[in-house]
Amino acid sequence: MTRKLLKCAVCLAALCAPTFANAGQAGTWYLRGDAGIGISDFSIWGGEIAFSGGGGVGYNYNHMFRTDVTFDAAIDYEESFFGVNVSLDSYSVMANGYLDIPFGGPFTPYVGAGVGYGWVEASALGLSATEEGVAFAGMAGISYDMSQDMALDLGYKYRVIMIDGEDVDDHLIRAGIRFNIN
Repeated sequence: MTRKLLKCAVCLAALCAPTFANAGQAGTWYLRGDAGIGISDFSIWGGEIAFSGGGGVGYNYNHMFRTDVTFDAAIDYEESFFGVNVSLDSYSVMANGYLDIPFGGPFTPYVGAGVGYGWVEASALGLSATEEGVAFAGMAGISYDMSQDMALDLGYKYRVIMIDGEDVDDHLIRAGIRFNIN
């Protein structure tokens, strides 16, 4: 399903490209911040909810393509085993690319993908363990241009952190803001 969605987005963007080629500002740096929830989708923590937040810096190449480097965290997935509370936190640093699909108004849907480094920390009874590995993500969302230099964002990110044993994956649903800094 993700591949079909990405193919549709690419085809739509190709059709819209001639119409919107001169819209927007090329060469604009931006800062971003996001906050929301994470929903775990792995083994014993399946369905647990945690706080999710992140931030990053990016670059708009043109009105349809941008990239950024982000730090994302989902804090306090909690589960109880035999009366012992176990907490799991997941983190990632990723390079991401986005295809913005401009329709000529203030709303801009987008799709994206990312790759980077991730780590997971589990703790219980004062003990902790950390696993790390490659992280991958797929994103989709919509942004709303508040002004030429600020956009609100509502987005979804499916993130996988590949560690020894079962991979850790979660769904991050967040609202954010992007500020152009040029």
